[in-house]
Amino acid sequence: MRCLATLLASLLLVGCARDPVASLYADYLARLERVTGVEAPAEALSTNTLRYPRGRERQLPVPKVGGSVLELFRLSRCDIGQLLAQRNSILGRHADTATHLAIDGRIAQRLTRCLEALNSADKEDARLLARIDELLEEKSVAMTARAWNAGLGSQAMADWWSPSADALVPSEAGMPGDGLEQLALAVQAALEGKRELADKAFSKAYRQLERQRYGGAWLNAMQTSLAGLSAATTLLHSIDTTRLCPQQQPTPKARILQTILQQRYFDNIQPLLAELDRAGEAMHEALEILWPADAKAPAAVATFRARVWADAESGLGNRLLHESRSHAAAWKRVLQACGLGPASARLAE
Repeated sequence: MRCLATLLASLLLVGCARDPVASLYADYLARLERVTGVEAPAEALSTNTLRYPRGRERQLPVPKVGGSVLELFRLSRCDIGQLLAQRNSILGRHADTATHLAIDGRIAQRLTRCLEALNSADKEDARLLARIDELLEEKSVAMTARAWNAGLGSQAMADWWSPSADALVPSEAGMPGDGLEQLALAVQAALEGKRELADKAFSKAYRQLERQRYGGAWLNAMQTSLAGLSAATTLLHSIDTTRLCPQQQPTPKARILQTILQQRYFDNIQPLLAELDRAGEAMHEALEILWPADAKAPAAVATFRARVWADAESGLGNRLLHESRSHAAAWKRVLQACGLGPASARLAE
């Protein structure tokens, strides 16, 4: 299948032969061009305008939780000495975010148990109790940041959203995989101090995210669909219906257009759009679990989230929905002008 010389620059960048979704729209536009004699516009819209933030842009700063030697000695009553030593060792200081989060989870658990035990003792140490309260609060803030960095701020998440991901196969468009769910389980295990479980869960989740990279493929397919539909809608609006159907009755070309609508749009493109929408909903739900309610997200990630899922017109999903409706309206204009009104009824579905 040849790529159109006038096809969107974004579709040409990925190449028709390598991207099944781009090929779908290239074929659709090519057939419309051949029948109508109208060229599809070359839209200046890149398929890679949305990118997940890089490096520190996607991470939260982790506040330091300090303490004097005397405090550490007094807190040894809480059985956290070994964990503190592990956390502050050379290996501990250079451990990854997920490991730090798991250790902090265990420290927080032991401090909580210690606080409960001291509160129920006959002789309370008021200063120690107050300091444990402070440490727990400090740990909570630090752990929230680490949970973010190990989840939505991780390199694996950036890889999952990579625009260089393998092209999406339309028949698999609704299969984002379970990498996000695995990551949410890993973060939860780490927050609960279950280090061994968390280590295994993070390892599994990161491998899945790096291997699947569904987010990037989904973004590319969504943006390609937006660009392809926009080009097709402009083409349909450019059709002179008085020449296509002078008597407002079906002509051979109008019948061919009706076949393209059925076989290319209804049978191929609409199912793809439905699968992309379902996958987007599933991804959104999974990502919401990873989005801590008490964490202020990095500005770059919040912007990315809004551009993809915002309820306003600026959100990618809503932009595609709006374009789909415009495309249906453009088809109705052509069909009704050619006496094919009944054929346009399905466009309202």
